[in-house]
Formats: sequence, C-alpha cells, structure tokens
Amino acid sequence: MNPETTDGLKASAYFRPSLSGHTPGFLKVALRRLGLMSKAKAHAQKNNVAFKPLLLTERTELGDGINVYTEVKKTGAQALVIDAHGFPQSAPEFPALKIRGGSVSADLLDYRLRQKNVDLSRYENIRVLSCYSGDGGANSFSTNLASLTGLPVKGYKGKVILRKVGNIHSLEDITLVGFHKENIFRRGGGLYRNFEYSPIWSSAL
Repeated sequence: MNPETTDGLKASAYFRPSLSGHTPGFLKVALRRLGLMSKAKAHAQKNNVAFKPLLLTERTELGDGINVYTEVKKTGAQALVIDAHGFPQSAPEFPALKIRGGSVSADLLDYRLRQKNVDLSRYENIRVLSCYSGDGGANSFSTNLASLTGLPVKGYKGKVILRKVGNIHSLEDITLVGFHKENIFRRGGGLYRNFEYSPIWSSAL
C-alpha cells in the first residue's frame, strides 16, 4: 500500500526493534506488506528509525471520515487514537476535523465520543492522527480537545504521511497504522516536498 499525504491524518511515529535487535514476527509480516522491512532494518542498525507502526483495535465510527481506536501499549496503558483529516489554518473551519459535507470541532467530537459511550477514563492520553491538529497554539484542535476531555492530547503541526494495513494475522478487529518520522522519500517527489514531522502535546489547564 502506497504512503499517502492526508490533509488531516498525522501523529508521531518510529519503528522500535526489540532489545535483541530482532523485529517481532507479527510486525515483520505487517512491514513486509507495507514494503518497509528493508528500510526498517537499515534504520534500526543506525538506531535512527523512521517509521512507527501502531496496532489499533476497537474501531468506532464517529462520522463519515472520522474513526477512533484503542491503542494498547506494551506497558498495558491505553491511548485513544483519532484518525481523521484536518483543516489548515487558512480554512474558515479551522480548527476542526473533516467529515463528509462538513466539519467537526473539538466540542462536537467530545460530544460524539460520549454519545457513542466511549469511556475516556480508560485512557492515559489521546493521539490525534490528523494534519494540522497541533497548529494554532492555544487555539489548536489538540489544545481544545485536551481542555474538554481533561486528558493530554498529542497533535501534529503541518501534514503527516501515513500508511495503513488491515487484517493483521486475519484478526478483523486489528488495524496497523504507521507514520513516518523522517523523510526517507525520493528527493524532489511530492511526498518528499510535503514531509513534515512536528508532534506537539497539549494538556488540560
């Protein structure tokens, strides 16, 4: 699956090998499907990795174009992951996420999460995989969402380049989403020119 630049999907990412230097088996399968296994190995050898896969489950659709997932970390802690497109600061809808035919503000997203019975008390933090979600400083989407939910929120400035793979090991409820932390794309190409990786955390005051 080819990488894509989305006007609203982006977050932090890097591929972390085990301490033994070996890539976990299920990630090898996923990365081969992404065509990134050789790149991941090369970066791992230099301890300067560029791609982070996130295993996501419990998909909940909040609207046409906005999905939320649960990410279970190695520590057992859980993060809520929001996957959507976003509006740039030049758009009148900013700061908001895109939905077919409209936009969703942080207030409306918070309302829809509760309407769908998403228990925010389960989560350690929130990750907004959306372009421009960290733009705007105190008026950013991530800052507004942190104020509403009381949870730390990770957003991203500018654009994000994402790769998605579904049905890992035939588990229909698990999705692999990965994003690029370093610009490994062909110099002069569209992905190279659009690359940006600038995560930012927002916390409730």
